[in-house]
Amino acid sequence: MDLPWEGLFILLKKNPLYLFLVPLWLTSGPARLTHIDVFLVDCEGADWMEFEQLDLQRYRSGMIKIEVGALTEAEIGRVVDKLKTAGYQVGFQAEDIWAFA
Repeated sequence: MDLPWEGLFILLKKNPLYLFLVPLWLTSGPARLTHIDVFLVDCEGADWMEFEQLDLQRYRSGMIKIEVGALTEAEIGRVVDKLKTAGYQVGFQAEDIWAFA
């Protein structure tokens, strides 16, 4: 995942006129994000720490995939509990948990 400023430079490289939209984007804040189609978590051992921060009530994703190979059994249990509590259907494949709304 790119840092926000890296993404901005890539965007400006494609079209420098986007520079005029930056103040609008900065003032609109993160509340503009209303929908996530797919949420993938692969943070090389920090997967639970990242997933734990996702508010599944506010950002309802259609599909979630979490790599759990480096997680403890307790962390895997917390991932599954959080997903099932939010109403997701949960399945396992290899070292991944897949969840569908």
